[in-house]
Amino acid sequence: MKNINLNHIFHEFGGGGHAKAASCTVRLADEADAEEILQRMVDDLIDDGLTKQLTVGDFMTSPVLSAKPDMTEKQVEDLFIRYDVRALPVVDDHNEVIGLVTYKEVAAAKQRLWNKEQKKMREEGKDAEKNRKGKDNKGNEDDEDANEKAKERKLGSPLKGWMKQKIQTVEDSMTMAEVEALLLETDIGCIPVVVQGTKQLVGMVTRTDLLRQHRYYPSLHYHNPGFSDSSEYTFLLHMFAII
Repeated sequence: MKNINLNHIFHEFGGGGHAKAASCTVRLADEADAEEILQRMVDDLIDDGLTKQLTVGDFMTSPVLSAKPDMTEKQVEDLFIRYDVRALPVVDDHNEVIGLVTYKEVAAAKQRLWNKEQKKMREEGKDAEKNRKGKDNKGNEDDEDANEKAKERKLGSPLKGWMKQKIQTVEDSMTMAEVEALLLETDIGCIPVVVQGTKQLVGMVTRTDLLRQHRYYPSLHYHNPGFSDSSEYTFLLHMFAII
C-alpha cells in the first residue's frame, strides 16, 4: 500500500522509523485504552493510505524535456531521437505551456518540407538555362541569396506554425482517478502537467505512468467510497484484529 506512511502514524505515539517499517511502544495505564488507540491507528491508516488518493504531482514524469516554438522540424526530430521520446510540450520563454508536438506532427512537417523542396527544384530547373545566359555580377549576388534561402529551407519551418496549439493540460493537484478518466475520455497518450492555477510546466503524465501505478492501486478502489469490497481495507481490519 504505497501511500501509507507508518512513520507519520506512529510519530504521535513517540515512535518512528522508515515509512514502511516504523514502530512504536505504547505504555497504557489501563488496558481499556488499547481499543481506542488501535482504532485511531486504523483511522489514520485509512485516511493516509486509502481515502487519500495520489495526485498527478506524485507520479508524473518530472523534470520533463520541452521544445521551443522557434525550433525547426530537424531540431525537434533530433530531440526525439536523442532522448527516445514521442511527444514534447512546447513552452515559451516563461516556461508556460503553449502547445504540444508529437512524432506525427514532425513526420507531417517533414513531408511538407520535402514536397516544397521538390517543387522548388523543378522550378529552378526550368529557369536554370535562362539564369546562366543572363548571369552578371548582380546575378552572382542573387545566386548567393538563393543559396542562403535554400539552406534555411532545409532547416525547416518554426515549430509554432505547425505544433498542436489547442491542447489539454492537467494541474499537478488533480487526483490519479481524475487524470485516468480524462485520458480515457480524450483518447490521448500524454498530457502536460502544470502548476495549479498557472500554465507553468512541471511534468508530463502518460498512460505508462498510470499503468505503473495500477500495480499498487486497482481501479476498483476509486469507485468504491465505502471500501466495503476493498482488499486493502479488509487486510487492515484483519491485521488489527490479530493485534
